[in-house]
Amino acid sequence: MKSRCANWRRGKPNSRNRVSWKLSAENIIAFKNDPAVMAEAKKEFETRCVVCHGALGEGLIGPNLTDEYWLHGAAVTDFYKVIDEGVPAKGMVPWGPVLGSETVMKMAAYVDSLRGTNPPNPKEPQGEKVGTGPSAEASGQGAAPESEG
Repeated sequence: MKSRCANWRRGKPNSRNRVSWKLSAENIIAFKNDPAVMAEAKKEFETRCVVCHGALGEGLIGPNLTDEYWLHGAAVTDFYKVIDEGVPAKGMVPWGPVLGSETVMKMAAYVDSLRGTNPPNPKEPQGEKVGTGPSAEASGQGAAPESEG
């Protein structure tokens, strides 16, 4: 019996003879748990993302990717959407058409791996504070926003 992981990694050819990947938090987290995939995603991050987000995700022009504050959602599927579609109003280009679905999923997994890494000289928090406990990581979803007060 083939593993579930082997089935989703292959994907299924679509009408343009390209591989179509099923977007889900579970699949993105599976990428996060594969050291070879994370090394590949890190190289892609170093090539395309460090100019705005910093080498360690600390944030430069773009937001800090290591803290508990998120502008566009804290779920790995939110990360996928932002990478795929970009945030043109803020100057982030849509990488989906350039990278393809599989690589965008790997990049979302890599961004998720940066949470809580506490790099030196981080950019100030932006967005809503979102819990990042073990349940958030396991499900690929950000926990409910923490209440203030």
